Amino acid sequence: YVIYLLEYGVALCQDGQTSIATGGPRSWDLAWAYFTGSKEGTDGTGSGKGPYALGDKRCGQFGTCDDSGLATNNENARALWEEGRLALKNGQCFKAASNVYQIRAQMAIPLLQGTLREAYEVDPDGGAAQADGLTEVAEGWAFASGVLPLIALCDEDVGSLVWNNTYLNAKNLIP
Repeated sequence: YVIYLLEYGVALCQDGQTSIATGGPRSWDLAWAYFTGSKEGTDGTGSGKGPYALGDKRCGQFGTCDDSGLATNNENARALWEEGRLALKNGQCFKAASNVYQIRAQMAIPLLQGTLREAYEVDPDGGAAQADGLTEVAEGWAFASGVLPLIALCDEDVGSLVWNNTYLNAKNLIP
């Protein structure tokens, strides 16, 4: 829904609707609200459960936090959001459209990190000894299904490999 709202904001801009109250910038405000959730607070350090919180959770596991402990991808997305929102307000629709693609890439980072983390946790040669197995398999598939199209765009063989190793209906997922 977040991506839809960003793209809808660009479409509103292209129709000349640049009002902060009802046009493209408003759509981007709603997208940011859905991305961050209602529990993050004004500084991003709250106890949210949405995509923003996932970035903050994964950054500590992958060394991708900034100096304040927030996920670098979230801060990058925030800067792109603000820049794009201003572009919409000023009728620079194509600039905002470019930012949508960059924001999408930043949003994918925690999903990729989650896929890698859960794959490690079910790997008998990795972290399987500390994991219960079933939760990690389910979470791994949830994360992977969100980024498989992006992975396949980069490399179809790798996309197939990830699919084959995370798909929930595969045989013998848990030894």
